[in-house]
Amino acid sequence: MSQLVQIVQIVVPTIFSMIFLVGLIGNSMIVMAVTSNRKMWSTANFLVLNLALADLIFIIFCVPFTAVDYVVHSWPFGWVWCKFVQYSIIVAVFTSGLTLVLMSAWRFLAVVYPLESISIRTKRNTIFAIGVTWLVTLTLSLPVGLAHGVVTTSW
Repeated sequence: MSQLVQIVQIVVPTIFSMIFLVGLIGNSMIVMAVTSNRKMWSTANFLVLNLALADLIFIIFCVPFTAVDYVVHSWPFGWVWCKFVQYSIIVAVFTSGLTLVLMSAWRFLAVVYPLESISIRTKRNTIFAIGVTWLVTLTLSLPVGLAHGVVTTSW
């Protein structure tokens, strides 16, 4: 085994562990703060909460398994978990991206049409938009989950 491979097998999991801890703690704090305090239930905070939830899915299902992949160079978790992890990664990434689009749209409406858009930028419509985002993402990501699997090669 080359020295570079040995360094990668140590450095990558170490960095991924730090990312995992910071991401888990930070996003969990956001979820707890918004969900436990009704005064924080605003449209902007619902979008931030949704982004934190998508980030938590990414942190939990991408970071540790990718770190293991760097160390063992194969997928030791089986066929079903491979499909689920890859599906979860795509869902989290697309949900994060679409949530940022929603945040941008809500900010655009608030800045360009502040009075006219009040009836659009409601908590109910925000929750509906978040629900549609999850539904679209969960559905459109299905081919990724179906396409992935463990491939065994002989060298």
